[in-house]
Amino acid sequence: QDCPFFMRAQMCKYGKDCYRKNPQHFLEFSHPSMVDDAATDDDEESAPPAKKPKGSAAPAAPAVPTAPAAPAASGGAASSSAATGGPKAVLIFAPGAGGTTAKDMRANVHGELDRRGMRVYRLDDEPLGTGETRWNIAAPSSAGNLDHVIAVANRAAAANPGAPLLLCGASFGNRVLAELLASPKKELLPKGTASALLCCGYPLYAIGKPDVSDPKRANHLKRIPPGNTVAFVQGDQDECNGRRGLDALRDVMAAMACDHELHPVPGGEHTVPKAKGLKALGLTQTQVTTQVCDTIEAFASRVCRG
Repeated sequence: QDCPFFMRAQMCKYGKDCYRKNPQHFLEFSHPSMVDDAATDDDEESAPPAKKPKGSAAPAAPAVPTAPAAPAASGGAASSSAATGGPKAVLIFAPGAGGTTAKDMRANVHGELDRRGMRVYRLDDEPLGTGETRWNIAAPSSAGNLDHVIAVANRAAAANPGAPLLLCGASFGNRVLAELLASPKKELLPKGTASALLCCGYPLYAIGKPDVSDPKRANHLKRIPPGNTVAFVQGDQDECNGRRGLDALRDVMAAMACDHELHPVPGGEHTVPKAKGLKALGLTQTQVTTQVCDTIEAFASRVCRG
């Protein structure tokens, strides 16, 4: 359950250099630029959040959209969605526990989706409002986590009037979004938000703990009510599937109350779209990445209503 204390969390003055190990410290102070070393729930394997992606593929600094033509989106300034007067869909993307979108997702998937006429709002590119956190990894359903998703979604809706919105995430971000769909706070999402969730790499097991079953991780999904649709874009070599691989996720899906679908990524690792062993499969990384983009585009087209 949410604790009101989380809503009052202050920023730790040490930031990414914080040396504290006491779990209580991480409940009292926010550390948006680092993964909480005191928690054992970390399921993100991307680079530390303090190191923003470099290069021209995506902006490194937070960008607050002020008009439909200038969102915090992937793919550079000249996007196909801007050229057509509005995006086909707007994706609200929640990153993993590290708080930063993985560079392969940012540049190769989000960049391609933008070229296809979709617009991506990444939570890590957006500023935090009062009471919002990024992330409280000790409590995925904390008010600060949910409020930040809602704030970004409403900002995106205001900048892209009439465009349908879709919640999507990676790793820990999927846990937060699943809790949002099961929470009364879902009613605070803007009109036009699809009753759907796109999970890229759901962390059913913690990294390094393939034999340790954590009911909380499955329960996030089981609490999503009927009327929603969840799509899993899941690597068949994702270590967060546990020892049983995708069969473990299929068992959880069978117990979910909402509609669900699984889209295995051949050779896929936890960080979508990264894959391994592709030579033996007769595939290239480019082909796998294209498959991921095709899956996301097709799902968004089906569940989003303008």
